[in-house]
Amino acid sequence: MTLVIGITGTIGAGKDAAARFFVEEKKFPHISLSDMLREETAARNLEQTRDNWYAVGQDLRKQEGSNTLAQRAVDRIKQEHYEQVLVTSFRHPDEVVWFTHQKWKFVLIMIDAPAEMRYERVLSRGNTADQISFETFVKQEQKELQGSGTELQMQAVFGQADAVIQNTGSLEALYQQLSVLMEGLSVYA
Repeated sequence: MTLVIGITGTIGAGKDAAARFFVEEKKFPHISLSDMLREETAARNLEQTRDNWYAVGQDLRKQEGSNTLAQRAVDRIKQEHYEQVLVTSFRHPDEVVWFTHQKWKFVLIMIDAPAEMRYERVLSRGNTADQISFETFVKQEQKELQGSGTELQMQAVFGQADAVIQNTGSLEALYQQLSVLMEGLSVYA
């Protein structure tokens, strides 16, 4: 049976660091729903900004359905015949539902940390799109948390998580939490 680990979380919480755990330590192939948006944004000759990713995602969900990114990822998983795979960047509850209705083991992990810590992490990434004020950071996050219809609905996605990890320590501490979580879920049994 295929094992799919999903990762979601707040902006700057450490989703990419958690993904590295599965890719580097556990040798999972990785599919990113955000990368799909970046590719579509590039195909439309738009600048790679959070606002453009949001707009492109919104347009895709309106045109193709609110679970379109999940459908694309599921198609790829089936085409590649993965036995285990990591899928990151769930941002709409219909994406999660699409994954839960497949014939495989699906575990969704939510990564979180305090807002001030996450903001500092975002600034330290050095990405020009991330060089914003704390107020803008909070405003962007609120927009993503509480949408409706085809808009992002992160809060609803978080409610679908099987487990929540508070990433407030070192990378080693995050990896330890993920190891314990996976053992507790009997994922490899």
